[in-house]
Amino acid sequence: MKEFNERQRTIIVHLVSRGKTKGEVLARLLQVSDKTVRNEIRKINMNLKANLIDADQEGFYIQNQDLGLLPDSFATDSSSFNNNYTILQHILLASEPANFDLIADRFNYSSSALQNKVKDLNSFASSYHVVIKRKNNALVVEGSEYNKRRLFLSIIYQETDFLFHDIHDYQRFFPQIKDIDREAALIMEAINYFDCHLPSYYETNLFINIFASLSIGTPLEDEKGEGGTEGTPEEKIAQYIIEHTGIECNDFYIKIVASTLQGIVVPNHPKAGTHGQPKMDYDRKKIEELILSAFQYYSISIDFSRFLPIFINHILVLLRRLKTGNSCFFSTPFSIKDSSVFIYDVAVYFCMKLSDAFQVLIPESEISLISIHIGFAVEAASYKDQKIFVSLYASNYSPVEKYIVNKINMEYENQIQVTTVNNAATLNAAKTDLLITTQPMIPNGSYEYCQITPLLTEKDKVNIQMAISNIVEKRNLKEFFALARRCFDRKLFFYEIDLDTRDIVLKFLDLHLQLQGAVDTDFLPSVLKREEMDDTCFMNTFALPHAFDSNALQSKIAILINPNGIQWGRQKVNFVFFVALNKEDKSAFRPLFDGLASVLSNQKKLLKLNSITNFEEFMKLLEY
Repeated sequence: MKEFNERQRTIIVHLVSRGKTKGEVLARLLQVSDKTVRNEIRKINMNLKANLIDADQEGFYIQNQDLGLLPDSFATDSSSFNNNYTILQHILLASEPANFDLIADRFNYSSSALQNKVKDLNSFASSYHVVIKRKNNALVVEGSEYNKRRLFLSIIYQETDFLFHDIHDYQRFFPQIKDIDREAALIMEAINYFDCHLPSYYETNLFINIFASLSIGTPLEDEKGEGGTEGTPEEKIAQYIIEHTGIECNDFYIKIVASTLQGIVVPNHPKAGTHGQPKMDYDRKKIEELILSAFQYYSISIDFSRFLPIFINHILVLLRRLKTGNSCFFSTPFSIKDSSVFIYDVAVYFCMKLSDAFQVLIPESEISLISIHIGFAVEAASYKDQKIFVSLYASNYSPVEKYIVNKINMEYENQIQVTTVNNAATLNAAKTDLLITTQPMIPNGSYEYCQITPLLTEKDKVNIQMAISNIVEKRNLKEFFALARRCFDRKLFFYEIDLDTRDIVLKFLDLHLQLQGAVDTDFLPSVLKREEMDDTCFMNTFALPHAFDSNALQSKIAILINPNGIQWGRQKVNFVFFVALNKEDKSAFRPLFDGLASVLSNQKKLLKLNSITNFEEFMKLLEY
């Protein structure tokens, strides 16, 4: 029998059950890079000695003629993977209780197999306070209409991971909608009719939420809609939509759809005195205090005058949406968490404080959006504080070269400080991070070198930006290595293949940190609280467990390597860096997080690090 690892099995099952899939979707599903997906597919084909998985411009797909090469277990896995949600969706969308025997025939199950399947479905549905029962040979869904809709939306999220960008990709979830383009256009028409607009990044979420609201169930006599929206633009828009869909227009449906619109549609012309800001449902001053405390905790200094009003408005809208169960998923071609480790941690810390203050649960997708807001502000401040010193070599400072200087200053004004040099002998290497020139030169190695054309083409601009990024990364790595030499300790380095679960590893490393006098018994509970908010594993490679309170007695980082993998939430990691920082080293969070992310994203270095068994080798390879 052919053997496949868990990642390879997931790829095969996904392609068998769902058909052609883009590489970026598989990468997001597995939380790895596109390159890793391609490598795993190559290994699958090599294992089978056949081209089972092929690809074209639209994605990867299974060559059906080679399916017989797979072990029988894959057919079972794929059927279960595909049918669980399909059956549940069918039952939820049924206009009346679904006949048990007809469902068994439709999905090719025996009565006993379907009964067992219902038990499986209930284990998933119960978390939404929904239960499926068999009554009078029919399957009945019990639970509030609100919770049924939450369950249905969860099916859509689970099935698609919200990576589709075209509304047509969701047609299969709403078979009762014959023309999905018309329905989407109707929603936009209603919003425009009442002089409101919809930010483009909310469009797909809003369409799906409204379609789900109008698809699931019927109003019960004792059930009321969520939220009080009477007389608001949201209620007027909701009524317009319902009246034009042919559904009986009643207060129940109006309130449901109106709650979906809350915090998303924006009036084009706000009433006098509102300044376009959200309704004051929450304490604006309290939100501002939470933002400032989060930035202070991480020793981040930015210009708050422009950032605070915009960000506070976003949080007010977020709280109003979460109040009505209306969270959004924002599709991106990359993981915010993996690409900006430090920024994401700031966002998690802020969301924990926000959750405690307002008693709301903030989902991971919303944390990612908050990360983007914070990231823009932090990156802008970083460039301002750490300018790159550029020498632009111009032999005679001609009009063309003056043009280049002006264009470069305009393009990178927040990142660089330019000095023009018209004589190579006057070039001060000590004060130069980057030399930009139209003349061929031999760089001396003490600075970055970038030769451009007199036209300053788009390719030139890309090369300049790459050079700037290289300088920033080298600065960050230099700071990281200095921190590593100070906080890493051979007494806190472990190569342990027997420790393979998160909790066991955390207890083990915490004990050794206590033995070294770095932490006390209150430290581990704080670390676990951080993990509960959002696990600290990144890139399917390493974990960075740490406390949200800088309450360590000494700044130390314990390291554990297990090349066989450690189960950490939904991922497996090979490296764990248990971080204990005291109050004096709070500012070290960023160089530590970003430095580790940079080092461990280097695939060649990562392969070598996996085989390291002692501290001296680890430190040598880490830096070189």
